[in-house]
Amino acid sequence: MAENRVFTVWDYVVFASMLLISTAIGIFSALKHGRTGQRTTEEFLVGNRQISAYPIAFSLAASFMSAITMIGYPAEVYNTGLNVLLLNFTFLLTSIITCLIYIPLFYRLNIISTYEYINRRFGRVVRYQIVCSFMVYMFFYLGIVTYTPSFALSQVTGMDMWTSVVITGLACTLYTTLGGIKAVVWTDVFQLCIMVIGLVAVLIQGSIHVGGFGKIWNIAKNGNRTDIFDFDPDPRKLYTTWSVGIGAVFGWVSIYGCNQVQVQRYLACKSEREAIKAVMLNSVGVIVLFTVSCLSGLVMYAVYETCDPIKMNRVSTSDQLTPLLVVDLFDQMPGFPGLFVASAYSGTLRITIRPGRCVGYLALSHNSSTPQRTSWHCIHFDPPPAQSLSPR
Repeated sequence: MAENRVFTVWDYVVFASMLLISTAIGIFSALKHGRTGQRTTEEFLVGNRQISAYPIAFSLAASFMSAITMIGYPAEVYNTGLNVLLLNFTFLLTSIITCLIYIPLFYRLNIISTYEYINRRFGRVVRYQIVCSFMVYMFFYLGIVTYTPSFALSQVTGMDMWTSVVITGLACTLYTTLGGIKAVVWTDVFQLCIMVIGLVAVLIQGSIHVGGFGKIWNIAKNGNRTDIFDFDPDPRKLYTTWSVGIGAVFGWVSIYGCNQVQVQRYLACKSEREAIKAVMLNSVGVIVLFTVSCLSGLVMYAVYETCDPIKMNRVSTSDQLTPLLVVDLFDQMPGFPGLFVASAYSGTLRITIRPGRCVGYLALSHNSSTPQRTSWHCIHFDPPPAQSLSPR
């Protein structure tokens, strides 16, 4: 039977404050646009391409840090070790590929959607086939992203699972619908800061609890949790240098190079140079955040070295390990468990609703904006023949 813990009043205050501030950003953006006018699709979706690199970099990094990253990766390191840390190499290589190939293409075509490119290159039938495939993928992904943290957190905090699911959906729908891309970006910045605070708090408090990070590392090393490189070619192994360091590149390129959720952020930048700058800054931020998340897994291993919570029936699945660790570490510090729950749900808020909404809107509206488009092959950016992307 899983151990069930209950939030204090201060935990609920911290958690509710995060939701209220996120929603307030969307309302503020809507009121601001109500005065200045938000009349075009391009203004709503890409902010008239007037956002600087720094908030976009924060937003890109935030879009990576889902609740699965906050809750799942520390538990994965606890169970298997630091092999997964090789994903940092994948992030860097993916960013370079995106900057060299995809961003120049999208900017020189002057489009606001990856599906607009597919339509011009392959036709409307192919466009809708890709859209339908992506919607099916996002349907299942959004369910996992929303349900998994809600279930895990409900087991160790006493928060009702379906209440948290409904609150997540309502808050995200409200601020995303009202404020457009600018509200999304600035909400991402705020929520990323919450997530960083949550992860760093776990790392610091865990080090204090165990007796220093050096002791944590030694305990993890004795348990074979600090090995990063594994050159075993066996394809049945979950994490090896080949599968994580090289194979994952293909998956991440599809996300950073073709996923509308990411591409929409690139295209909101002031220029192609700013977009490239944002992607490279994002890669640095993601590497730092992912490293801290993995190190939190070492903290978990050191804390539960001799008392595995699953074997002791404190929790029933690995998904509940990270919330349990937080409750154990901050049991005498009211408000901190609520802070971590807020940081985990910040990831869920960013992922939920927005991708499906963006895809559906952009996919079903043909030529929704009418900017001057150009072929990426053209040096002087002269307009290409209609529905053609072939070189001159």
